Amino acid sequence: MSHYTPSVQRIFKTMKSPYQGFIVDMVEYPDYLALRVYKDNIEGFSEMQKVALAEYLFQLRDAIRSEEVKCHIEGVTDAPPSGKR
Repeated sequence: MSHYTPSVQRIFKTMKSPYQGFIVDMVEYPDYLALRVYKDNIEGFSEMQKVALAEYLFQLRDAIRSEEVKCHIEGVTDAPPSGKR
């Protein structure tokens, strides 16, 4: 059974990042969902912007958890996938 339910999808699609160009991907694992962020992408923001992005990630994670779905924030050192978003 997928954890990426229509209600989780709605939350993920409607809660927008405070800054354009910030990349967050949803990754589904067998027991939980992860909000994946990329080190290379984050490094392009100022310290003040990084604080706002962290607050956004915690709000997004908590909103998904309110749907009784386990959700974690996952940072990776790989570059974000290329392609039009």
